[in-house]
Amino acid sequence: MSIKRKVPLLIGMLILITMIVSSIVVYHQTSTKLYDVSRAEMKSLTSSYIITLNHMIDKEKVKMDGMSNKKSVIDLLQLRSGSYGSPEYKNAVKQSSAELSNYVKQQGNLEHAFIVDKSGTIIADSDSNLINKNISDRAYNTKALKGQDTISETMTSKSTAQQIIIFASPIKMQGKIYGYTASAVFAKSFSESFKNITISNTKGSYACLVDESGNIVFYPDVSKIGKPLQNDSLKSLSKQIQNRKTIDSNYISYKYQGKQKLSYLNLVPNVNWIFMVTADKSAILSGARKVTIMIIIIMIIVAVIAIFAGILLSKKIIDPIQDITDIVNSTAKLNLNNLNKNNQYDYLEKSKDEIGIIYKAIVSMRSTLRNSVGQLLSISDKVNKNAIFLENLTEELKTYISDTSSEAENISAGIEENSAAAQEISSSSSEMSSAVNDMANKTEKGSGVSEDIAERAEEFKKSSNQSQDNANNIYRSVKAQLETAIEDSKAVSKINELTESIIDITKQTDLLALNASIEAARAGEAGKGFTVVADEVKKLAQESGKTANNIKNIVNLVESAVGKLVHSSNNALDFLETAISKDYVKMAEIADQYNKDSLTINNFMMDFSAVSEELNASIEGIAKSTTEMAQTITESAGGMQNISQKTNSISEKIDNINSSAIDNKKSVDSLHEVINKFHL
Repeated sequence: MSIKRKVPLLIGMLILITMIVSSIVVYHQTSTKLYDVSRAEMKSLTSSYIITLNHMIDKEKVKMDGMSNKKSVIDLLQLRSGSYGSPEYKNAVKQSSAELSNYVKQQGNLEHAFIVDKSGTIIADSDSNLINKNISDRAYNTKALKGQDTISETMTSKSTAQQIIIFASPIKMQGKIYGYTASAVFAKSFSESFKNITISNTKGSYACLVDESGNIVFYPDVSKIGKPLQNDSLKSLSKQIQNRKTIDSNYISYKYQGKQKLSYLNLVPNVNWIFMVTADKSAILSGARKVTIMIIIIMIIVAVIAIFAGILLSKKIIDPIQDITDIVNSTAKLNLNNLNKNNQYDYLEKSKDEIGIIYKAIVSMRSTLRNSVGQLLSISDKVNKNAIFLENLTEELKTYISDTSSEAENISAGIEENSAAAQEISSSSSEMSSAVNDMANKTEKGSGVSEDIAERAEEFKKSSNQSQDNANNIYRSVKAQLETAIEDSKAVSKINELTESIIDITKQTDLLALNASIEAARAGEAGKGFTVVADEVKKLAQESGKTANNIKNIVNLVESAVGKLVHSSNNALDFLETAISKDYVKMAEIADQYNKDSLTINNFMMDFSAVSEELNASIEGIAKSTTEMAQTITESAGGMQNISQKTNSISEKIDNINSSAIDNKKSVDSLHEVINKFHL
């Protein structure tokens, strides 16, 4: 199949696929959106109308509450209790019935309004036919007489055959129930606000109102009002909602009369009714179908236009490709002449798309081929001339090679003599290297000895410092002890002071003994005993004086000895502080200088060792260089022999080159034949 047909077909297929996918996506998205919007609208409308219903119900209840509190109503019931059958009571009945009739006319949504006594009998009514009728069997009657505001279930009126709902409000006086007022409200009046309800403007949507007994209060089909719900699913959900049971959703889908329906139910709280809105699912999704159909129609139109455009586009693309194909075929036949003599390819030259680029590339290729063929022709002539030149040159090279071979032999002989001399230098270098190594070893030993000297000097320095520290410690200890002893020796002087005191006491005792003797002599015989005592005291004083003098002499001797000891100790301390301490300092300085000298010697030995190593390295370098030179000379000799051999080989190769030149000349002739096939 040609490209001219493939392009429109491909465009049509792509549009068809796009149309199908887009239609499916659009339908799905649109239907989902419409469905969600309709559900939200159903919920919103239900909530709104439930509020409206509550207001309407509350309004009816308020009306009944107001009526039950009217003075005329209360008076009527009081007359009923006390003056039943009297003219006054009958007038009151007529007046109240007239008021009820006017009230019904004013409201417009009531069938009738009435007043009931506590026996369940209607005593006044807007419909006079119902007066004195007993309704005690009605459920709402029982609740109302119990004092409750009551709303009845939906009932069918016997008077009008329409559906009605009774609103009753009890009449209370002093805490007692005397009866109640009631109104029969047409059920359809509650549907005025939502009877024309629609969901998203779709057909088949409607609202439904169900009372607490499950009977329909409002339905578009009037024949179903007052009857129970027919669909079991709706019945079940309604009961669950009215019983306040937990449910998954207030929405329910079901099939009714062959159509799929969607309903939303919710509770009218004050009366326990169910308000429900229902929509036809197919009607909800009809908008999505319309949108999808419209998109399909638009896409079909677009597809037709695109296919037509594809045909035109393919023609516009294929025609230039066909012209380019003709040019390529001409090139394949080696026709490199100018094909645009009549300017039929000018439109390709002006084209700025890929076709124009291809055309320009082919034109450039043809031009390059023309130039290449021309250059090949020129080069083949040069190669032919070079082949002839090479043939002549090889003859000259043969002569030069013969001369080179003889010179190489002479150089080889000189190289062998240089090799012998280099070996002799290498041998001498080995002896020098051995001597230098001995020197380096002895230097290393000297360095080790100097290190030992430095270690001993360091130990001597440490020992001197330790001895100096010990001497200083002893000096400080002895000095402290001597100073303490000298202080203690000063106590001897105090002994001297005490002896002086004792001598003074003996002198006074001697005087007292003398005075006692004198007093005893005066006493005569009575004082003889006292005289003996006085004599003994005198002797004791004299002996004490002698002893004190002896102690004083001894103390003087001790003080003299202590003074000499202090002088000697001070001299010893001065010697320790001046002479011995300084000697220790000098010993430490000598040990330090000894250490420095050993380090200097060690550094000198290390420098000498380093120089020896450098000298040894230099000699080894010379020996190595000499050895390498000898090897190089030997290799050069071998190389010269190789040169001589290669020269002979070159001579043989030149012969081969000469034969190759002859072959090249033949090849050039063949190349000429190929070039002549091109039409330039």
